[in-house]
Amino acid sequence: MDTEAITPEQLLEISRKAASNGAEKPAFKQMLAVLNGFPKTQERLVFEFLALALRRLDAGENPGEQIAWGVIWALSVEQPRMPEYLTLLERIILRYFDILARSELDPGIVQSHALSLAIALGAIRKLDQSRFRALAETLASQCRQRGSESGEQVLKEVEGLLRHAEKGPGKE
Repeated sequence: MDTEAITPEQLLEISRKAASNGAEKPAFKQMLAVLNGFPKTQERLVFEFLALALRRLDAGENPGEQIAWGVIWALSVEQPRMPEYLTLLERIILRYFDILARSELDPGIVQSHALSLAIALGAIRKLDQSRFRALAETLASQCRQRGSESGEQVLKEVEGLLRHAEKGPGKE
């Protein structure tokens, strides 16, 4: 397989195989190591993963994997494209949160969705503090305006995850 031409779908498939079959892990790790030498390929994949996340949201599917991959290589996004990256990530967060806030979520499902949102919000926080603060306020305001119990539940979980991430591992 031509590593530079890999698609998000192919990378997800290889990742899933490696997760379910230990024999596939060395090849997956090797492919990731090779990809580390191709920052332009990583940048392309970041935007393709985020576009795929939007399509999954439109289809009513969980975009968690796509968001995670779109954040993993965020630092490969070159400065001229960073505003585009942040705007796309913000768009995903707003749409995802809107969908979740309108849903009646089982408490057991909230955490996985909140984790995906926290990953995306954490990337924005790391890259642009003022944009992060404005986005966090927008989400809180949407909850207050709607009186959305699901939205408040997701937002509370996201805030907890972000606080925990800010403290770092082993810090209480």
